[in-house]
Amino acid sequence: MGYYRFTDIFFEWHNALPNPEDVSPLKAMIAYEALVHPEHLLRKEGNDGIELYIGTFESGVSRLLFSSAQIKYIRYYIHAMGLTKGLIPIPSSEYLIRMSEMQGCSPVIYNDAQSLKKAIKVIDKNNKKLKGSEPLLTSRRLAFERVRTFWKDKAGTWLAIDFEAWEMEHDMITEFGWSSIHWEDEKEVRDDGHLIVAERRKYTNT
Repeated sequence: MGYYRFTDIFFEWHNALPNPEDVSPLKAMIAYEALVHPEHLLRKEGNDGIELYIGTFESGVSRLLFSSAQIKYIRYYIHAMGLTKGLIPIPSSEYLIRMSEMQGCSPVIYNDAQSLKKAIKVIDKNNKKLKGSEPLLTSRRLAFERVRTFWKDKAGTWLAIDFEAWEMEHDMITEFGWSSIHWEDEKEVRDDGHLIVAERRKYTNT
């Protein structure tokens, strides 16, 4: 499976259609208001909006994306509904983005047209900030995208730990707490705990 930039689909796909009569049905199907409608063909059961994707590239730049499966579904649907005489051509393969070309790709839900429009502007604004930015900022953004991808895939065990030391002697641990999350059969399993070192109860911080 690959991906297409949202802006390429929204602004350019209809320009490549050989039959002018097919333009209006396609534009109506991918209009902002249509995409977020509860009865849109791309709405997944259980989702409170349309699921699109945010892909992050090695440069740190992000793009809002459609999946290639979504694009194929749209062209088959509008033809099956009799809105086009034939199957409209899919976008050129030169616009196809493969997973191997990105550092990460995560789903994102939009349930109203304004949020979708704003998301495109925010992504573009953030991309402009990256131009000429320090490598540290780019590496942090890429790390964030990797983490978000792992969380989305429900991979591994996620652990947060906290040590409490006596303020007068920092190598004297008085308390220890943790919170962990992992998944079993797609279900979230949480474990939280807190321990106090009995011999050091009297060592409290102000």
